[in-house]
Formats: sequence, C-alpha cells, structure tokens
Amino acid sequence: VQGNPTRIDSSINWWYYGSSWVQFDNSDLVNAYSNSGNLNFDSTPAPTPTPTPNGSTFTVGSTLAEVLTAQGNPASMDSSNYRKKYFYGNSWVQLDFENEKVSGWDNSGGNLNLQ
Repeated sequence: VQGNPTRIDSSINWWYYGSSWVQFDNSDLVNAYSNSGNLNFDSTPAPTPTPTPNGSTFTVGSTLAEVLTAQGNPASMDSSNYRKKYFYGNSWVQLDFENEKVSGWDNSGGNLNLQ
C-alpha cells in the first residue's frame, strides 16, 4: 500500500515514509503509527473538532467502528499495555484489546465528539 519506505530502523521495527512512520510487532502486524499526512488511509485524520453530519458521538463502551464514525481515522495509534490509543491532535481515545471497546479518553484538544 505504501511502497518502499524512505528508511527502516530494524532495532525498533519502524518503517519511515518521509516524516510518517509505521511500527510492526513480532508478528508483522501494525503495532503503532504516526501519520504526517502521507500514509494511505481510506479517510483523513480529524485533528480538530468536526461535527459529524449525522451527529455521531461515542462514549465508554462504544466500539471502534462507532469511534471512527464519529472521529474519522486517527493521526496516530499506539498499542501497548493491553490497550490501544488512537490519537486525534492533542486528544486520544483508549480501547481495550480484549473487547475493542472504549475504556477512556483524554480530550485535552477539545476535539472529541463525546456523548
């Protein structure tokens, strides 16, 4: 999807594409990423408040699909400590690995569409 990376750091398994990067785990699955705008996604990140046309929001217990409907694709993602964090500007949404549901957030950027 991305083509050849501009640089690879094999010590931490990060592949760089310009100023963006993708990190893979030991199973070659994406573990974390940071998108400066040149990674190929189906939609663009939502780093600022963006009211959704249908008023979509999310709360604790919402699914990843509900978060993506309300927020769009995150600018970056990190999966560690049995949690996944999806970053939207200065805000983030945390989902549990086990059930893939929202377990918390930090809305410091004021841009999350919360219930």
